Amino acid sequence: ARNFQNAVAAAVADRAAGAVGGVGDGVDVVHKVDKSFSNELGSNEHGNTTGVFPSTSDAKHQSANANAMTRTFEPFRLELRIAPAVFAWVAGRVAMMRAATMRAARAETWRGVAASHGSGSHSHSRVSHGAGAAFSAVELIRSAWDTLEAFWALDVPAPAAAMRALTEGLDGAFQEYAEHVASSLGSPESFAPSLPTLTRYKKDVVEGARRAFEAERASARAKGPRAWWGDFDESAPWGEGPERMMMTIPGAVWNGIGVPNDDAGGGVFDGDGVSATLPQLCARVASLHFLMRKLAALEREVPARFAKMQRSQGVGETFVPGDDGDGDVYENFDPTNPYAPKRRGVWFDGLLDGARQTLSSCSRKVADYIACKVVYWDLRALFIEGLYRGGVQNGERADAVVARLEAALSEIAERLPGAEPSEPSENVDSNATTSKTRRSDSEDAYCASARDEVVHALLRATTQGYMWVMLDGGVGRVFAENDAAALEEDLFCFRDLFVAGGEGVPEPTVDAVMRRADRLLMVMSLDTPTLCDAYLEQEALDRERGNAGGAGGLAASPGGGGTVGELDAAGGFGASTLLRVLCHREDREASKFLKAHCHLPKGDEGSVMSIVRGKGNSAAAYFAKKYNAARNAAV
Repeated sequence: ARNFQNAVAAAVADRAAGAVGGVGDGVDVVHKVDKSFSNELGSNEHGNTTGVFPSTSDAKHQSANANAMTRTFEPFRLELRIAPAVFAWVAGRVAMMRAATMRAARAETWRGVAASHGSGSHSHSRVSHGAGAAFSAVELIRSAWDTLEAFWALDVPAPAAAMRALTEGLDGAFQEYAEHVASSLGSPESFAPSLPTLTRYKKDVVEGARRAFEAERASARAKGPRAWWGDFDESAPWGEGPERMMMTIPGAVWNGIGVPNDDAGGGVFDGDGVSATLPQLCARVASLHFLMRKLAALEREVPARFAKMQRSQGVGETFVPGDDGDGDVYENFDPTNPYAPKRRGVWFDGLLDGARQTLSSCSRKVADYIACKVVYWDLRALFIEGLYRGGVQNGERADAVVARLEAALSEIAERLPGAEPSEPSENVDSNATTSKTRRSDSEDAYCASARDEVVHALLRATTQGYMWVMLDGGVGRVFAENDAAALEEDLFCFRDLFVAGGEGVPEPTVDAVMRRADRLLMVMSLDTPTLCDAYLEQEALDRERGNAGGAGGLAASPGGGGTVGELDAAGGFGASTLLRVLCHREDREASKFLKAHCHLPKGDEGSVMSIVRGKGNSAAAYFAKKYNAARNAAV
């Protein structure tokens, strides 16, 4: 037995040194062991050479047969045979995850997660609960990690295509969740006020409208304290001002200050957004930003963990020198395996790019919805329908609107807090404190980015709403030349609110968004003859382009063809904007000009002319175009 072991050891050593044939030539090893062992034993008592293996001639014959067998043998290629089962597992796991995600999203109350705590498991330790993110978002990212961990724990030589199929399934789950978060709210264009019919100034009509406004206010105040929407404590938190009246409207029945626009089909009440509170809406946008922050960790983990999984199953990585880094290959028993990518980055570039783009797009939609709801719905009575309704000098000034916007911003900041580094105490290790602070900053960063997005959207909506009041405010809104100073003061209040002494929106961004409002106030400060000449010049340019002028022209139509408040290439306003400035000019000469050149009716004829002309269904489309233009200008 000892001699046999020595013979095998010598044969194996020769094979390792290359003295024996290549892969599959194990019969040569056996033959060499037999020859060595026979020499050790010598001859038996009959004089015949004896070995544990057949004779030399028989061994050669068996060796030839064995070589023929090894030349025709093909590897089992387990990774190819098991691939259908792996793909079936991936499809089932992804379908189960997406179904659970949508059930959680539909049942979500959007209250946000109040505390931070983690789980002891390996996958759950990567998930931190944020102050603003909803439970469904936290469960989605946890399910994604659990699904990946389960795949990596299969302990089979899974093809790279299966890994990519799994990540594409996760990508689709994130996209489906984001689209549900945004689409379930409804359309922000539904909040657009109805476009008024253009009329020219008439003193008796305006004074009658203002007297009606005073009577309406007196009647409301006679019902009791806080019955009038304008009576509130300016320092009251959000929800206790005039917005409280909009939160108690049952369904779509409302006979208050304004009428919700229903041109978009379904109107304001086509989603869950109108009944959602501001904290609930903030939880939606925070959840989307939370998921965007977590995608990077998923993408970083996939390539390394998949390579580790492949190596554990006999799929190694080799590097071919001089191949410019493209020599990393996943090789298995058969190098022609189509499931093994020749370059590591081919299958793992942009794993979750689709989810990232959809989350970003839906986050902007939710932020825009929040801003439009605050300005055009919650503050509709105070801002859109009430500001300057009794005149610039005697009516509701912008101070009250600014106070309510400040309350809304405070509520947003409370629901979406930014990371605040804590000061290390004397008894705590500074390195540990710094590490903890950085970790907290990273976890809360998504709240800060979500807050900034909502605030920027509110800035755009506020500016657009202010311009709406001055250009499409209706019969009761008229402005004189000497009102320009007061209007500029109110616009400065809006600007100062969002700049917040350098701690809010960057001043260049605020100036870019309010650039059109600044230009509008400059135009409104011009005297009437200058305005009339500017309008005639722009009308002539429109006629050269084939657009008709006067009362039947594009500029006088509801929405002005989508150019109201828009600056042209030269930085000026077109005929549609100048015409509306003249319609709201408290001046008899402007009224005569509009009667002679545009044939516009007087204010008391507006109700009749609106039936003749027809408002059409352009209010929501016009609002969407105007708001998108404001957002693009800010960018």
